[in-house]
Amino acid sequence: MNKKTATGIKVGLIILNAILLYILYDSINKPIRFKEIRSERHEVVKNRLMEIRDLQVAYKNETGEYADNFDILFAYADTGYVKIEERKDSSFMYFDEVYQTELERDTIIVRVIDQVPVVKHLFGEGFNLEKLRFVPFTNRQVEFEMQSSFVYRAESRLPTMEIIAYDVDILADLEDAYGILFDYDYRLQIGNIAEPNISGNW
Repeated sequence: MNKKTATGIKVGLIILNAILLYILYDSINKPIRFKEIRSERHEVVKNRLMEIRDLQVAYKNETGEYADNFDILFAYADTGYVKIEERKDSSFMYFDEVYQTELERDTIIVRVIDQVPVVKHLFGEGFNLEKLRFVPFTNRQVEFEMQSSFVYRAESRLPTMEIIAYDVDILADLEDAYGILFDYDYRLQIGNIAEPNISGNW
C-alpha cells in the first residue's frame, strides 16, 4: 500500500468517525431538545387554557352554566360586566321575642361599588379575545376543543365543561424532525365533562 492510499484511508476513517460521532451526539441530544421545546410550548398553552377557564367561570357566575362554544363566550365577554363588590362586617340590635331582650346580630353588608367590562376585568385593556379561540403554534388553524354539560350529584344539577388542546396540534410543525418522539394520545385539558371540576390535567 502506497503512502497516498494510506493517507486516503486515514482521511476516510476520520470523516466516518466524525459522522458517527455526530449521529451519536444527535441521538442523545434530540430527545433533550424535543423535551425542552415541548415543555416551553406546553407552558404557553396552559396559560391560554387558564385564560379561557377564567372567562368560563365568569360566564357561569352570571348564567349558572358554562358556554359550549367560543361564539357564546365571546358575546358575553363583549357585552357583560363584572360587579366589583365591597363587603363589610357589621352588626345590629334586634328585640328577641323568646328572651324578651335586645340582642346583637352580626351581618355582612355587600355593596356594589363599580361594574367593569368582563374583558377588561379579566385580561386588561385592549385584550384580543379572538386569540383565545386558537391553540398556540397552529397559526390560527386549530381551535381549542370545548364543550359543556351537566352532571347530577346528590340531587344537585352541576355544570361541567372541558377545554382540550392535543399535543399533535401543538407540535405539528415539528413532526418531520421529532415525530418519532410524539405521544399522539397526549392532550392538555382543563375541566372534565363528566366531573364538576375545572382543574388542569398537568
